[in-house]
Amino acid sequence: MVLVSLSSAKSKARNAGRKQDVASLIKAFKAINIDTGSYPDTGDNYKCVSTACMSVSSSYLPDNGVFAKSLLSYISAIPIDPQDSNRTTGGSQTYGYFYKGGGAPILFWSLEYKADCSPGIVNILGGSTTSCYYLFN
Repeated sequence: MVLVSLSSAKSKARNAGRKQDVASLIKAFKAINIDTGSYPDTGDNYKCVSTACMSVSSSYLPDNGVFAKSLLSYISAIPIDPQDSNRTTGGSQTYGYFYKGGGAPILFWSLEYKADCSPGIVNILGGSTTSCYYLFN
């Protein structure tokens, strides 16, 4: 019983850290939009905006941190998603971004277990993973 409670507390703490990272990334992308008049365009690829790039998406192409490092003028540090072995379905263990001009830019991330995605929206709820996204407007 104590181990389950401790595991749940650690999971909630990691999710809280992820939400702080997401809030910082949202502010950074909005600042870029204000400064440049547009959000960064990623062409046809999802871009990693964290130090670890693990994903189940075949269209997600890590770029050795080039895109993430371009955010450093707007964010104090590149986020580090706290890694765990719980998120195994429905998404990735990283923070990602996608925008191809004309649509809405999207930031995506995953949380452990069933969790509240605010300020984003639940994309996939499955087993040990909640996949979330935020649409910029």
